Amino acid sequence: MKQIVVRDKPTMLDAGKVVYRARIRKSQEPFTNDALKAPPFEKANYGRLNPKYISFLYTGEDKKTAISEVRP
Repeated sequence: MKQIVVRDKPTMLDAGKVVYRARIRKSQEPFTNDALKAPPFEKANYGRLNPKYISFLYTGEDKKTAISEVRP
């Protein structure tokens, strides 16, 4: 199990639980697996839950939520 934050509260995520992550693509090239992880600390900027340089991976429990997070 991995620790996640749900509604500002740390929570455990069951193995096998599906979550979605959205990214805005700037080209037609697919993302590599490394590009789909949380950003490296030097590129981590302020977010809703994280301060600058602390990398968080934002996901959603459904596709619509994940897409709305990137404000396409």
